Amino acid sequence: MPNPQTVDDINLQNESINAYAAIAARENDFQKASALLEPLARAAKPSSDFFFALARIRDKLQDADGAM
Repeated sequence: MPNPQTVDDINLQNESINAYAAIAARENDFQKASALLEPLARAAKPSSDFFFALARIRDKLQDADGAM
């Protein structure tokens, strides 16, 4: 999987970041997953699936307000 910082294509970069965040979440590193996804919520045009994934991660971090 390419390092997102070395990819010029923004769509591929976003997919790579999402993949790294999914791996972090599977490893129960929810802080890292959140840190990877938060910038995409503001910078990209994420799908509803993205927001549900981010909400699940925020819920794991005990951030109920952020999950809503």
